[in-house]
Amino acid sequence: MPTPALAFPAQAVELTPGTAADAEVCIIGAGVVGLMTAFTLRTLGSRVVLVDPRPGAGAATVAGGMLAATVETGFAEATHAALHVAGLAAWHGFAEDLAHATGQPSALLDVSTYLLGVDRGDRLELARQVGFQRSLGLEIDDRPAAALQQAIPGLAPGLGDGWEVPGDLAVDNRAVLADLATALRAAGVAWLPSTVASVRSEGGRFVVELDEGGPLEANQVVVATGAAPLPVLPAEVLLPAVRPVKGTVLRLGPSPEVPPLSAVLRALVRGRPCYLVPRRDGSLAIGATASERGFDVAVDAGAVHQLLDDARQLFPGIDQLPLLDATSGLRPATADHRPVVRQSEIPGLHLGLGLYRNGFLLGPLAAATLAALVTGAPAPATVSWP
Repeated sequence: MPTPALAFPAQAVELTPGTAADAEVCIIGAGVVGLMTAFTLRTLGSRVVLVDPRPGAGAATVAGGMLAATVETGFAEATHAALHVAGLAAWHGFAEDLAHATGQPSALLDVSTYLLGVDRGDRLELARQVGFQRSLGLEIDDRPAAALQQAIPGLAPGLGDGWEVPGDLAVDNRAVLADLATALRAAGVAWLPSTVASVRSEGGRFVVELDEGGPLEANQVVVATGAAPLPVLPAEVLLPAVRPVKGTVLRLGPSPEVPPLSAVLRALVRGRPCYLVPRRDGSLAIGATASERGFDVAVDAGAVHQLLDDARQLFPGIDQLPLLDATSGLRPATADHRPVVRQSEIPGLHLGLGLYRNGFLLGPLAAATLAALVTGAPAPATVSWP
């Protein structure tokens, strides 16, 4: 099988092109939040139009796919613990609905998550984080080095004690995107391959001006543009500043000479975070770097070197695996890393922005919340967005 070019994909999912027309709900942005919201609304019977020049080609196709409710609750996210737990809980019903719609297996991967440190300083820092997370009521279990070696074939010898996080899960992000595209095509969700210049309120409805074609009129609008520039919205809408944070992820193929990784590894490697996430097809995702360089999505040689070098400290068998692709995406971050999922100051205009590293973890919950705002149905229970 030829190795794909090492390039950022122009488009990650194939949807059904449509034409500008009236819509019940217009969703601006077809990343993970936009696609999941379209799927959720369509299952509730709403007529939905998605507007995005490159569906799924942003951070969604580059994500690690970890549903890390515990691990992603760091010191800066102490107030997000309940939201993260609720986000993970929402995945079970969402995965079941998506599997039913597509006839494919559940997107959830039944793998354990382990926390590892390469040197003593790494383990001390992780111990400090684990103590903090336990103080929030999150479950993390101690695992001695010998138990880790037995549980994870191929783990680098010489690593010290670590921890298992029994509640955290994972999905294959690209498989989820493909399943969403299949479900949306079957449900007749139209896609307009355009960017949105502006949205204005007019006569109780919204006029969505497109850069290509249009305009489109809609009863309600959901803005879920990820890290992309926002369209011009009515002046009374108070918008968060969303900035792009670049991350690079590698995907390695399986090899008959290397036992496949059987768990998610989250680690510090001499102070640098690194993760390895197995896929159902035997491939392996490695991430993640973070840099703020505007809208640059070029794959830097230094990032590839860093990820491979750090990952082989944990799972040395990667040296024998084929490199399938290296991609960079832009995580949408607000100044305080708080997600913005709410109705705007204008009824009928809703925001799903700033999910940063947790687009997949919080995606189904954000979709359910936005769908409830659109339809007037009860919001998901026990949810309090920041």
